[in-house]
Amino acid sequence: MLIFLGTHRDVLVLNLMKSLNGLKSLAIHEIEGMKPAQLSGYAKMIGDVPTNLEHAQSLVREGQKFFEPSNLKLLEHLGVDPRSLSIMIKDLEIT
Repeated sequence: MLIFLGTHRDVLVLNLMKSLNGLKSLAIHEIEGMKPAQLSGYAKMIGDVPTNLEHAQSLVREGQKFFEPSNLKLLEHLGVDPRSLSIMIKDLEIT
């Protein structure tokens, strides 16, 4: 069973900040001493941020669509216990 410890935003920020903090922690002389491939890797990572954020936001929107009460009700046809489903749907309708 998956347990979500944070929101999609938390995961995105954590991953982005981890990479950016790694870059930020470098001294100027370390950056100047990097090989072109290393510099290119950082440039690519920073350049990919907008695309990766758009992709993650799209995944979150699709996940939210899946967890709409009307969609979850359809799971009954796949053999999901209606009582368990009812509890999940009720929780979603409250929030």
